[in-house]
Amino acid sequence: MTVSGILSPWPYGIRFPPRGTRFFLLTADEARGAVQELGSLLRACVEDGAGIGFILPMPREKAEAFWEGRLPMLESGEAFLMAAKDGNEIAGVVMLMLAPQDNGRHRAEVAKLMVHPGHRRKGLARKLMTAIDGLALSLDRWLLVLDTVTGDRAEKLYPTCGYSKVGVIPDYAYGSHGQLDLDHRVLQGPEVNGRLMSAQEAAAMAALSLRSASPAQATVPRRLPFS
Repeated sequence: MTVSGILSPWPYGIRFPPRGTRFFLLTADEARGAVQELGSLLRACVEDGAGIGFILPMPREKAEAFWEGRLPMLESGEAFLMAAKDGNEIAGVVMLMLAPQDNGRHRAEVAKLMVHPGHRRKGLARKLMTAIDGLALSLDRWLLVLDTVTGDRAEKLYPTCGYSKVGVIPDYAYGSHGQLDLDHRVLQGPEVNGRLMSAQEAAAMAALSLRSASPAQATVPRRLPFS
């Protein structure tokens, strides 16, 4: 199944996504129509070892049920699903989950960043992160958090996007092959002395703080500059 005619155009201004890319917000109805393809994407990433909350085996029914379970959140506006389309296929996705607390209206979680193994090394993950920054800012959510696994391929991406570590939680979760990951990393960034870090400062801090020889999960906050 492809999603030709399913995806809606990006509605949040002219800066995001970058020119020449095909990124879309999926409504609940659009996501419902693409559940099979989204499920195939999720299965391919988990089977390739991605640390995104699942343990193998990953049957089709389980993968599709995950996305079906997210539809009410898309309908209510609690969450948003961004998709990258390469040709007629959904090549990658990322979710933005709004913090529901009254005192957390400035905050959101970035979740389930996935790029299909067959569409990697095209810069899609970085562009998805850029697009989700634009979406978050349009919703006045300027503090972002996310989880990652030390050793996962996505871990090297986040420092270059401005994320840095603020802590570690041991024995946080199991990996996709059933092994216990040894710690959960908590990240903060990028601000110093009451001002926003430069890209060089953020990258330097992240390079120092994200060194680990063992698998790990992490929560990663990021402050976005106001436009």
